[in-house]
Amino acid sequence: MTRSEQLSIMELYLTLNTEERQLLGQQYPQEKQRMNQLTARWYEEGRIEGRQQGRLEGQQEGRLEGQLKTLVRQLTRRFGTLDKATETRLQGATQGELDRWTDSILTAQSLEEVFRLQ
Repeated sequence: MTRSEQLSIMELYLTLNTEERQLLGQQYPQEKQRMNQLTARWYEEGRIEGRQQGRLEGQQEGRLEGQLKTLVRQLTRRFGTLDKATETRLQGATQGELDRWTDSILTAQSLEEVFRLQ
């Protein structure tokens, strides 16, 4: 049975209510067993895929957080205590903005210059 056929059968199976599933299981015990196996396999595949995706997102968030922490430390050392507006701006920054500001701090003469668009 192809994966496409399996998906079609599974879609149909999922539309059945509990009573219909029980009736199907009584009339076709082998098909019920197969559906249970497919469901278990797809559940496991989905769980694995979800964990991998979560791990990747966590790594990306960790890198972003680390870059933000480093930039805040550099800005504070170079220009003094940051005001709340600057802290808020930094907290909401995208990866691209953090990259640009991290580069700008090397040549900027003021905090405003760090955030100026090139």
